[in-house]
Amino acid sequence: MGVVTWMNIKFEYLPKLDKTYFISFSNVEDAIEPTYAIQRLSIGNECLILNKLNTAIMLAEKWPEDFETLYRALPEWLFILVLSGGPRRPEEKLEYEEEALAEVSSQFPRIVEIQQAIPGAIGVEKRLPSMLRQPWPKEKTYWKHLFRGGCQDLFFITKLEYVPQFIMAANQVAAELDYPLDEIGCYIQPIEQGRACRCEFNFYYNPDKPDEVERVRQLYEQAAKLLLNMDALFTQPYGILADLVYDRATSYTVMLKKIKHLFDPNNIM
Repeated sequence: MGVVTWMNIKFEYLPKLDKTYFISFSNVEDAIEPTYAIQRLSIGNECLILNKLNTAIMLAEKWPEDFETLYRALPEWLFILVLSGGPRRPEEKLEYEEEALAEVSSQFPRIVEIQQAIPGAIGVEKRLPSMLRQPWPKEKTYWKHLFRGGCQDLFFITKLEYVPQFIMAANQVAAELDYPLDEIGCYIQPIEQGRACRCEFNFYYNPDKPDEVERVRQLYEQAAKLLLNMDALFTQPYGILADLVYDRATSYTVMLKKIKHLFDPNNIM
């Protein structure tokens, strides 16, 4: 709980030039070290990793035709990096960032092939920067609701090298509940130059089918408990996550309630 009394606001120019690059991976383990190498260079404005399901859903313009085409053509995992140049000498900035990216590629010649296009998605490299920087259009169904109608997100902070074991754990819980593993979305967002990352699992379901709603509820609850035991850091614990997280920090929780009562005795905040 915090009270803000002073802050800095930083404005940045919108990029004048953008170039989108892709790296395909057959498994997430191969993406770890190249991602660390790229993050250490501090190049690129946007950097993320998506599994095939989430990539196909997000990039499909016509539903479901584009989704089916993309899903067949896409790699299992896609690393996305947008290099950008501001108003001053944008070409020079892109040039040295491209050189740095090529250097990373030379460090991992067997697994890193830099691409400027992806199969089945013509022109997506030009659309992606604006897609990543703007809210989802109001006139379009939100991408997470396209696949089955509903989506339950489970996200946390961890280190990149731990992501594969978290994926295995989530898949294990899903298999025990007969939830299709190929219907689990995954999104990985490196933060702080790769020092940590946000890992998110998306459990899709049909909200009009009570059995699917209940199965995803159980999947969310059981996966959360297992991942918490594996040291996943849930930084926004609401609902069941609040009970799980605050039970692990009794002294912190007691003090938090005392401070809240002092500043917010009527529970309006």
